[in-house]
Amino acid sequence: MKLTNTENDPKERIDELTLKLTEANSAYHTDDAPIMSDYEFDQQRLELIKLENLYPQFKHENSPTGKVGGDTARGFRKVKHAQVMLSLDNAFNNEDIEEFEKRIKRFLGLDDDYAITYVAETKLDGLAISLTYLDGILVQAATRGGGDIGEDVTENVSTIKSIPKRLEGSPEVMEIRGEVFMEKADFEQLNQAQKVLIGKAKKEGKKNLPKLYLNPRNAAAGSLRQLDPEITRSRNLSFLAHGWGKVSAPLGNNIWEAINQLNSMGMPVIEDRELCKGSSDLISYYNNVLVKRADLPFDIDGVVYKVNDLGLQERLGSSSTSPRWAIAYKLPPEKVWTTLQDIEIHVGRTGALSPVGKLKEVSVGGVKVSSVTLHNEDFINALDSRGETIRDGKEIKIGDTVEVYRSGDVIPRISDVDLTKRPEDSKSFVFPKNCPVCGNVAVRPEGDAIHRCTAEYECEAQVLGKLQYFVSIDGLNFDGLGIKMIKQFYDRKFPDTGERWIESPGDIFLLEENLKAKNINLAEEENWGERSVQELFSEIERKKTVSLAKLLTAIGIRHLGSKNSQLVADHYQTWENFKLAVDKAAEEDEEAREDLISIGGLGEVIANSVIDTFQNRVFNEWIAKLIPELKFTNPQSDLAESTPVSGKSLVFTGKLEQMTRKEAQVKAESLGARVYSAVSKNIDLVIAGPGSGSKSKKANELGIKIISEQEWLDLIS
Repeated sequence: MKLTNTENDPKERIDELTLKLTEANSAYHTDDAPIMSDYEFDQQRLELIKLENLYPQFKHENSPTGKVGGDTARGFRKVKHAQVMLSLDNAFNNEDIEEFEKRIKRFLGLDDDYAITYVAETKLDGLAISLTYLDGILVQAATRGGGDIGEDVTENVSTIKSIPKRLEGSPEVMEIRGEVFMEKADFEQLNQAQKVLIGKAKKEGKKNLPKLYLNPRNAAAGSLRQLDPEITRSRNLSFLAHGWGKVSAPLGNNIWEAINQLNSMGMPVIEDRELCKGSSDLISYYNNVLVKRADLPFDIDGVVYKVNDLGLQERLGSSSTSPRWAIAYKLPPEKVWTTLQDIEIHVGRTGALSPVGKLKEVSVGGVKVSSVTLHNEDFINALDSRGETIRDGKEIKIGDTVEVYRSGDVIPRISDVDLTKRPEDSKSFVFPKNCPVCGNVAVRPEGDAIHRCTAEYECEAQVLGKLQYFVSIDGLNFDGLGIKMIKQFYDRKFPDTGERWIESPGDIFLLEENLKAKNINLAEEENWGERSVQELFSEIERKKTVSLAKLLTAIGIRHLGSKNSQLVADHYQTWENFKLAVDKAAEEDEEAREDLISIGGLGEVIANSVIDTFQNRVFNEWIAKLIPELKFTNPQSDLAESTPVSGKSLVFTGKLEQMTRKEAQVKAESLGARVYSAVSKNIDLVIAGPGSGSKSKKANELGIKIISEQEWLDLIS
């Protein structure tokens, strides 16, 4: 059995999805080399959002659900957008669209029979671009990048014939958003030319061959990011506008008027758009687009719905990643049949034993796949997480013909089994009773779907996983010290002692010192040089300065997560205070224990996990080596102080009369406050409307300040 790291209980699944989505974001937005289809990325992101909503304590500080796009590519100047370029939330079925409209009405406090008008339009599968015009002259073009900072591609964009260099009747300042794309016919022509180049390179014996582009979107992104603008010019790219960012004067009273105004100035816009009222109209538009999708000259990956009224848009506002007034209805995934040839067990950093199916290679959504996640023992036996039957009770056996789809994982999933093609020698899979890495006992606790290795720090797979998590984007986020490099250092041993170069987090910060002591010159090792070694040790030195919250996340205490790590850090302020409190709680100091449990509603499960972790001998040895190497940032430096409620914990209760509860929460969070649903001794302020009842009563008992809605509005004005 092959062994790698993966997870699938709530915390571990969040870890896994976060890592995969981060890699996919980089591959898609930065490298123009997608490792999954748009649909599967959307499904994976949706799964992560749902898990983070159910288990917010496990959400990572750098979660890709809170990030728009990817990092900027090297070779292009960075450009800060005047307004953040947000992405859209996604819908995958009619029920999602109906819920989208209900959500808007709830947020705005509108009656169910209120008729909201939307603009519906096709969603181009291209590269998001921002065009800035000053006095009607194109002065800058930038990719979306990470949403706030993109790449300056002005010179390349200037070669695209459909983008006007001058607009008639434009406001003094106008930023237009749209998509650069490649039509299907141009894509086919480009790949034919690539095939000729590949054949020529093979004849000449070259090793680095040109590559065929995966799809028109990939080709458009790669063409736009050419360092030579003349290559971009030769690729025949197109552009259509669908919105705007910063403008010095209104373009219209609503989206429909504004887009028409842009078109009248000479800007090409998406033509396939309609005014719709209600979710039934939106669904009808989607079905009509599906019918004519194949006949369109360009690829689309769905349709977009936007609230037409700009006043309602302003009230709805946006989350950190997407506007609440718009949604994308994505196209359905492709499903294919293939053979399940074997099942392997992968071991994760918390000891989870995860089954992965090995497939006869097949193309799904334009991507070749050979592995499929099988989640856990129950999934293989046709049971869901509630113990209810799935797949009509069809067990998955080795040798089966299975239907696979890419619903959001780099590793696809199985949706069905064809029993009519089951061979006589098919085999049921029996979960191992021992960890396949270390041989220690693997158990499945009652009520849990996961088999788990009990060895923890004695299991190499778990130790390596913990080290890799420590340096990952969700840990201390080392630049240049990734998962593969950690494994290389973990596998290397000092010849005189047999100790590993890195076998605990503290060893990372002692690596330079230890190598010098052993007379080992890292620059002389394979794939290393003086500059890369210097950059590595400089990065390690920089990471010695860390916040308490970031460290608590990085050391990987089970169930804690980045959000709860921040709450714990805010509460205790220093490592010394935190460690003292945990030690007291472990010694059955009830006051210390209750204090830990009550932090932001942390709860007993997470509190017990923290306490138990610090009772582990090996973990304490890790900590004893790690902490002396670190310099903690000022605990107050991470807290915003720009508003009267920055860093405050609030509760809204009763009926608010000047805004909905959701609007109030969004406003408070935008001002740096944390909003909770329950009153506890850790709450700083309660905003009470009529009918506040028990929450106001409890706040009075705890001596917490209570103010009215109007006093709240006066406070934040």
